[in-house]
This record gives sequence, C-alpha cells and structure tokens, in this order.
Amino acid sequence: MKHILILLFIAGSTSIAHASQLSGKVTDEQGKQIANATVALLHPEDSTMETFAISQSNGLFLIKDAPEGDFLLQISLVGYYTYYQKLHVGKEAGQSVPDVALEDNIAAHQLGEVVIAGDKIPVRLKGDTVEYNAGSYRVKPNAPVEELLRQLPGVEVDEAGNIKSMGKDVNKVLVDGKEFFGNDPKVATKNLPADAVSHVQTFGKKSDQTEFTGIDDGKRDQTINLVLKDGKHGGYFGNVEAGVGSNQRYEGAARVFRFQPKEQLAGIGMLNNINQTGFSFNDYLSFNGGLSALGGGGRVDMSSDDIPMNFGQQPSGNVSSGVLGLNYTYEPRPKNRLNISYLSNTTTKDVTNNTFSRNYLPSGATYTTNEYDQRNNNDLANRLSMRWRNDLDSLNQITVQAKGQVKNKNATSDALARSYSDAALQNQLQDHSSGVGNVIDLTTEASYVHKARRLGNLFQMYGSQGYSGAIDHAEWTNVTEFLNTPGSIVNQQYRQNHNTKEVSTFDVNTTRALGGLLFLQPGINFVYRKEQLNRSQGLLSDQKNEIDSLSPHFRNDVYQITPGMSLKYSSSKLQWNINVQGQWVSMNPATRSMNISSRDYRYLLPSFYWRKEFPGHHNVSAEYSTQINTPAPNQMIPVTYYTSPLSAITGNLNLKPEYRHNLMLTYQMFDQFSMSSLFAYVNASYTQDKINTSRTILPDLRQRILWVNTSYMADLNGRLSYSRPIKPLRITYSIEAGETISRSVSPINDVQNTNTNFTHELSMNISNRHREAWTVRLGGTARITDSRYSVNTNQNAIYGVYSGSGTISWQSGKHWFAQVSADITRYTGSGFSDQITVPLVKAELTRFLLKNERASITLKGFDLLNRNQSVVRAAEQNYLVEQRSNILSRYFMIVLNYKLNKVGKHNPGGIEIN
Repeated sequence: MKHILILLFIAGSTSIAHASQLSGKVTDEQGKQIANATVALLHPEDSTMETFAISQSNGLFLIKDAPEGDFLLQISLVGYYTYYQKLHVGKEAGQSVPDVALEDNIAAHQLGEVVIAGDKIPVRLKGDTVEYNAGSYRVKPNAPVEELLRQLPGVEVDEAGNIKSMGKDVNKVLVDGKEFFGNDPKVATKNLPADAVSHVQTFGKKSDQTEFTGIDDGKRDQTINLVLKDGKHGGYFGNVEAGVGSNQRYEGAARVFRFQPKEQLAGIGMLNNINQTGFSFNDYLSFNGGLSALGGGGRVDMSSDDIPMNFGQQPSGNVSSGVLGLNYTYEPRPKNRLNISYLSNTTTKDVTNNTFSRNYLPSGATYTTNEYDQRNNNDLANRLSMRWRNDLDSLNQITVQAKGQVKNKNATSDALARSYSDAALQNQLQDHSSGVGNVIDLTTEASYVHKARRLGNLFQMYGSQGYSGAIDHAEWTNVTEFLNTPGSIVNQQYRQNHNTKEVSTFDVNTTRALGGLLFLQPGINFVYRKEQLNRSQGLLSDQKNEIDSLSPHFRNDVYQITPGMSLKYSSSKLQWNINVQGQWVSMNPATRSMNISSRDYRYLLPSFYWRKEFPGHHNVSAEYSTQINTPAPNQMIPVTYYTSPLSAITGNLNLKPEYRHNLMLTYQMFDQFSMSSLFAYVNASYTQDKINTSRTILPDLRQRILWVNTSYMADLNGRLSYSRPIKPLRITYSIEAGETISRSVSPINDVQNTNTNFTHELSMNISNRHREAWTVRLGGTARITDSRYSVNTNQNAIYGVYSGSGTISWQSGKHWFAQVSADITRYTGSGFSDQITVPLVKAELTRFLLKNERASITLKGFDLLNRNQSVVRAAEQNYLVEQRSNILSRYFMIVLNYKLNKVGKHNPGGIEIN
C-alpha cells in the first residue's frame, strides 16, 4: 500500500506539472472583485461537470488541470445570474479568458436564493454549507441516494452504507430539511431514489437550542439534507421490486413517497431471505452468543440482538427478515413541526457456530475450549417515535419527544463444549436450551426554553421519564462430565427473570449575559432511578417450587443531585464553555431477606469545551468530560447465577460507581479549491473503579466469577482521514489511519492480569471521478492487533485482518448496466489455528425497459466462487477467541423492478432550504 501511495503522488505531481491551466477573473457590473464564485467546465452534450474552481478574494480563479476539448464555461454565485460561454481548451500550458462581469439578480436579493430550472451548478458554497447539484453527477437509473453520494467530492460511503462528509461521520439525513424515519441515515440513503433529488447539502447542523437562542453551544451534527426536485412535490413516487433465485432465495420490496410543502409521507416494506434490511438500528451485537460459552456454554441469552447491522461485516447465519416502515411529518407553519415514525421488523435466524478459545493462567498454564452450537432465533420488534417542536413565538419554544419499542423473542440452542489442558480432555458439557422473552421500552422527554427580551438571558427546563421492562423464561437440560471424576452431572432447570427500570430526570438552568459575549449558566439536575430484578429458578420437573438460594428479589434505588455552574463564551467563530458540577449519589440496595444500608458518594465533575473556526473551512475543538456510572442490579445481586457446574457468577453488594474521564481533540479541514478534506481526532479515556469480573479457575477448569471493582481501565485512540481528487489522473483517493491502545485489569486466580491491546489500522480507497460509462472503485484495509497479557507473557499474540475490494460497473446508454465486485479478506496471526482467506465475488446485469426506463430486469449472482465464510477473532481478559459461523452462500436471482411516479403540479423556481 505504501508503494501504491508513492506512485500515485509521483504520477499526480508529474501530471499536474504538464496540465493545461485556465485562468480568469470574476467581477460584478461595477468591476468589483467577486470571491467564492463557482467556475465550472461542463460537457456541452449533457452539462455534466468535468472540473471546477472557486474564485478567490481578488476575484481570480485558476483551473489547474483543464483538459483539451470543447466545453461550456459556467460561472455562478448566489445573487447573480449564471454566466455561460462556449470555450475551447487547447494544448498550450496556460490559457486565460477575458474578465467576466456577473449581472446582479435583483429578484434573488428580494426572495432569497432561487433555483432556475435547467442550471447545473455542480458545487457551490453557501456559508458553511457545501451544496452539490445532483444533475451534474451520473448514476444508473433506479439507483438509491447512496450511489449518488458516492459520486460527490468530499463525501465517502463505505460498502455497508456508512457515510462520511468532510471527514466526519454523518449521523443525520434530512429530506427537504425535515426529519426522516427518526434520523436513521440509512433509511433515506438506501430507499430514496437518486433521480428524485435536486441538490445535496452537507453541513454541521447546529443544535436546536443554538438555532433558537442564538447562543452557539458549539455542538455540531454532520448532516446531509436531500433537496427534492420540484416535480417530486405534490405527487407520489417510489418503486416495487420482486426477485426469485436458486436455493429458494427471494426478495421483495415496495417503497412509496409523497412530499408536499407542509407534509411528508413515506412507506417502505421488505421481505427477503438474503440477509438484507435497508435500514440500521443501534441494538446489534456481533457474537455474544458464542462468547457466552466461555462462561460454561450452552445458555440462551435473551437480551442481545445477534445481527451486526452497522459495522460493515456480513451478518452470520441464514436470516429471513421482514420490514414495514411508515414516516409522517406535518409542518403547518415554519418552526412548528410534528414527526412520527413507525418501524417494524421480524427476523428468523439459523446459525451454526464453532468457537475456539485459548485461556491463560498466572501459573503459565494454558487451557483451551472448543464449542459447537446450533441456534435458532426468532425476533419481532415494533418501534414508534414522535417528535414535536413548536416555537410558540420568538421568545418561547417547546419540544416534546416520545419513543417506545416492544420486542418478542424466542430461541433454541444445542451445544457441545469441551475443555482441554495440555491436550487432555478435562470436562465436557452437552446442552439443550430454549427460551422466550418480551421487552418493552418507553421514554418521554419535554423541554421548554424562554428567551428574555434582553439578548442572552434564557430560562430552560427539561424533564424525562423512562420505563423498561423485560420478562424472559429459559429452560435447559445439560449433562456435564469431568474426566477425573467418574459419572456425570445432569442439570435440568428453568429460570425466569423479570427486570424493570424506571428513570426520572429533571433539569433546570438559567443563562445570564455578562457582556462581551460572555454568559453565566447556573443549573441543577435531579435523577431518580429504580431498578428491580426478580428471579425464579428451580428444577424443570417442579416449576411450582423455586430454589430459594437461586431465586433472589433485588431492588436498587439510586438518587443523584447535580448542581453546577458554567461560564460560556459564544461568537460566530469561537465558542468555549467551562463547567464545574458537584454530584451526590445515593445507592439503596435491598433484597427480600436482607437489610442493606444505603451508601452515599460525592464527586466533583469538571468539564470544558472549546471550538474555533478558522477561515477556509478549518476548525479545531477540544472537549473534556467526566461522568459516574452506577452498577447494574445483576452485578450487585448477592446470589449465584448458575446454569451448569462449569460456571457460576455472583454479584457483589460492595461495588462502587465507576468514575470516567474522557478527553477528545479534533481537527477538521475542507479545502474548497482542491476539494480535499482532512479530519483527525485523538480520544483518551480513563475509568477509575472499573466494574469488571474476577475469575477463579479450578483444577477441573470450572469457573467461579465475581463482580468486582478493578483499579482502572484506559483507552487511547486516534484517527486520521484524508481525501483528495487527483484531477489529471481523474481519480479521487482517500486514506485513513488509526491507532488504538487499550488496557484493562482482570483478576485471574487472585492475580491482577493486565491485558493490553495495540491496534494499528490503515485503509485506502481509489475511484475514478468521471463516470460517463465506467465506474471503478478499489480499496484495501490492514488491521493488526498486538495483544499482551501480564499473567503469561509467552502467550502474547499478534493477529491481523487484511482486506481488499474492487468494483467495476459499466453503463451502456440508457438500457444496459453491468457490475462486478470482489472482496478478499485474509485472517492471520499467532495463537489461532490457521490463516484463512475469504473471497466474495458478486455480479449483476440489468436491462432497462419501457418509456423513461421505468422498468428493469436484473440478473444477480452472489458468492460466485462459493467460498464465503464468517470469521471473528478477538482478544479479551485472559483469552483469545475465534468464532466461525455459517453464512449466506452462492445463489443466483432474477429481480424485476418497476418505478412508481405520479407527479403533482410543477412548481418552478422553488426556494431552497439552507
């Protein structure tokens, strides 16, 4: 990869030295120099962009790499009529054009910015917003917005659909400036058609509080706003598709959208068995089911979702899923907006896991565990959210939010786990488990902000109420054999857990202007949290009589009072905030058989925030924060959690809260002239009294686990991301590098084991910039982990994951589209069984039909080499673990797609949204 970078830079530098340069000057009608005008070379036949530049403060512009040929010169700026001129670029090294005087657009000054139909201004700056004209970038018919974003300079989209803009993660996508499906970015980018979008705007969105009060708190959410075409307002549009394939594979989807000035309505539905959803949620877990075997094997974990949706890796197992989503937004007047979203998904997952772990002991001994398990999980989740923001007048604002979800789960598992010491079998466990569970979560929030007529004086109130409840019932039959002891232990039990959690929060503060852009903000926060765990456990044959020693009823009431004082400075370019809080925490645990005294803790919680913006889209920020985390009931409950003789977990009433410090430094740069972006950050955290587990490994390899406070846990990570086009080579490249150091203390057999992980990561992606017919994307990532253990330094391990990817697509006119992609991943490292190479090759061929390419038929092939695998490797506490699972394998499919499009009244020259 290093040599590739060197060659690219040499080639880029050499080409730039001999590239044609086009220069000129932009003025107004009075001859005054104009800055920040967009100067673009367009292809006359379709107005797609070849290259562009931005005029500087003296009105001069320079296009360094103008290719030879006939073009249309376009010069544009908000408030002026767009200028066009036919232009031939010759072979000479330098070429200049006469000064261009832009004509003042009086109507634009009166009405704000107006989009004139037919103009294709590729990129322009509007304050802190970078705006792209979607019509200047070519994508295949029926492509989702995700494919359009991949074309935009300064925007990156990985294979999983995660988005970065100007080097920062995008966590909010708006449609016409309005929330869309609860701000889940992938719902918009994976479902909205690209041909419905007129403009794409990227910017750091200020908080609602900043927008209303005018006092900048420095908080920014990197946001993309999709501005729809005028013809997409007033009617409806969308698509339906259906596909069938080999190995009984199928997929179907329907998407319908209706956008009007005051209302948005969207509906999506999907059904498939090819591991696709089309949206993301924040409750996923990679392979906890397999790791649970290290604690004794074979138990069903009813608390975790098992599909990693948002990290780029494929979900393991065979997954059938159905999705239904509805989104409605109503805005009767500006700044009075109601948004309601509903999402329902059901999944059935069949997965087979082979899990291998190597465990290290302070004595220098090593033992291994092998587990084979088959699982079937069935989940149904319904999620509903509502948000209403209403600016009652210029001085008062109310925001109300509510969200809830209901989950139903059932699962079965058959497992066989064996543990070895010096290659000799010590014990084995055969287990059959089943379980059902129901979860409900409800949260409501409300805030009120009042601005005094004197600028900077505010009063704010915030309150929330949350409730979550879960009931799960599990049954298991396992047989445990110890090789040094004749006979076996048969364990047939049930367990029913009922967990509830209620959280009430109230916060009030006031802001006073001190003059000179300084503000003082005193405030106080109250939190009451009630957590309960009622467990019933006993013999499977006698479920009416629980075993008292295994069936606790535990409750913990936590009170927090946090007064504080902030000193703020807020200007358009600089914001800082120094905050000091004191926190009183009272924990009041109780069981039905024990009287336990309450424990009080007092903490000082300092924090600060600093952010400065520099000319030319540069900004630097620093943030330090502290927080307290109290232990959960299952960590405190003084009763042993028992599922087999191999594992027993006991809570600890003496646990103290964790005290966490976090420091983050960031730097962001976007160069509008070269369209390059740089984003860097360093994040450090340190946790005192870290809540962790202490393990005791007995000679027969049984484990006794106790929750304890360890001395500390520390993390340090940094990342650097750089993206830039090399215009003479007509490519765009991005480089990302990351370093992570983490250290934690885990007691093993009363010895303080320190586990230190060093992770080094480097990735690079290259794509061609001009994609009239061909699109090529190449990428590679190397991730190396160096894991070190203080209990047994001979078992230190270095392992790596190396991956390469490539995609080539070809579009012939308006009727044919073809694409082939390949991903190759190689797993290496000491401490694991072998090196693994996983190639995944996919292809598709599409023929577009009917008028305006309204229908299409696609032939897809997945895993053409039939060598797809799922491999996960990790280093934790005192062990290395590897899990291999079954995964979606080769299939072929034919998919039919039909576009829905009933256009409403045309509204020319609609005013755009900032």
